[in-house]
Amino acid sequence: MNPIHRRSLLLFFVFGLAFNFQAECGPLSQPASGSAERKAVLDAIRPRAQGDLGGAVEFVVKEMRVQDGFCFTRLEPQRPGGGKIAKSETVFAQEEFMDGLTIFALLGQTGNGWSMLAYVVGPTDVAYQPWPEQYGAPRSIFGW
Repeated sequence: MNPIHRRSLLLFFVFGLAFNFQAECGPLSQPASGSAERKAVLDAIRPRAQGDLGGAVEFVVKEMRVQDGFCFTRLEPQRPGGGKIAKSETVFAQEEFMDGLTIFALLGQTGNGWSMLAYVVGPTDVAYQPWPEQYGAPRSIFGW
């Protein structure tokens, strides 16, 4: 490859990366405890979590990042008032390979609030790794 083509290819690559970076870099936020946005995200997850975990739950938010109409969360569920959830009380009672009851969820913003796109409980690996490509979510909300 001659030097001019190599330089053109390099510039194309650099500008392509810069364009992609700009395209997915709206402001990254972390909804404050008690905020309406945080409540709306948790309320979108709660029905599925309550079904899976066999009753009322509240969440200890470990991570919550919002960007470009997407929200990624890592939550530790507990019973109201802080009670521990026994795995035997959940739909996961017979699951052998789980790493606790940690919930990872990806939500998309809609005209009516938030809608759950992906959800996993107690994965033993990085189950959310394909979510950016699968759903078009910015990688930065996952902390990468």
